[in-house]
Amino acid sequence: MQFANNYLQPITLTAAAGTAALSLADGTYRLTIADSATAATRWEIVDADVVGGNAALTRGQEGTAVQDWGAGSVIYCTLTAGTFQSILARLDALEAPPTNVLTFEIVSAAVPPEMVPPGFGGTGFSAGMEVGSLVSAPVELGGAAVTVTQVMSLVNSTGETTLYGIGIGGTTEGTTEPAEYILSAPGYEDQTVVLQQDATDWFIELVDLPTGQLWPDGPVTVTLTPV
Repeated sequence: MQFANNYLQPITLTAAAGTAALSLADGTYRLTIADSATAATRWEIVDADVVGGNAALTRGQEGTAVQDWGAGSVIYCTLTAGTFQSILARLDALEAPPTNVLTFEIVSAAVPPEMVPPGFGGTGFSAGMEVGSLVSAPVELGGAAVTVTQVMSLVNSTGETTLYGIGIGGTTEGTTEPAEYILSAPGYEDQTVVLQQDATDWFIELVDLPTGQLWPDGPVTVTLTPV
């Protein structure tokens, strides 16, 4: 769809006409016909496919009636309600969150210190350690049905620099296809991760990051957006 600033020209057109000579550059336009340039009482919206000054017209757009247009009528380019609504719909679609985002909802809790080696720590959900709880999670990853048994934030302070990470994993009876995601979680925004599998275990790991955090007790959301 193209637009032309300040375009207006006289026109006469029968209701049966499907073409018109228009002084517009080649392109497709949505135009309005009115019975007067200054005191219009009726209108018709048309689509015009212009090539070399000749336009093929699609009449009666946006619920307007196909009509005869006699002397004094004009055709002009303006923003119609239908065009404006189409623009808004496209903007809404662009601003809407992706529909293919995978979401893990957990209630986070801290791993008891006696359950991890000195200098290591973790918070989140772990079925094996009976830490935290899983509220909701995807039932399929990489084209295979999966069970989620862990969504954890991790810390390693045994070296000169404290390192952080995330571990998400579980089991599957199928074969997951390797897939790349953008992971976002509290303290970890827009991190690239890869779905991997070892026998019946699947896992997504984010390790050795110089910045991050252990999640506090309470609700935590982790999202994976396919790349």
